[in-house]
Amino acid sequence: MIAVFLIEDNRFVAEAVNGLLRTYPNVELAAVARTGEEALIMLPSLTVDVVLIDMALPGMNGVEVVTAIGRAWPELPCIILSAHREAIYITQALAAGARGYITKESPLAIMEGVERVLAGEVYLSEDLRK
Repeated sequence: MIAVFLIEDNRFVAEAVNGLLRTYPNVELAAVARTGEEALIMLPSLTVDVVLIDMALPGMNGVEVVTAIGRAWPELPCIILSAHREAIYITQALAAGARGYITKESPLAIMEGVERVLAGEVYLSEDLRK
């Protein structure tokens, strides 16, 4: 079972991601945090395989969250899930240690991204690879 931790401040996006993940029998949404700060408080008590992180969060942004998780849990892979498609965001996220970047326009890429990142790859959703 793949346990996913989602850090997303938009309740509707979080519900949509949860609905998508529930369609896969080997995946569960372990927890949702609304801010990076909340996520860092929750993480020590969770057992998760991957973290999906919104880029634009209140307080800490996605890059700052990736950096903080990388310091405290260096083996825990992080994937950015964002509406931002600009190269500067992708570059910053990967430089901070994110193992993937998926646009919210490509929600079906979430599972492919999770599987590829857990296999040790760096993943960009197809719309970003074009």
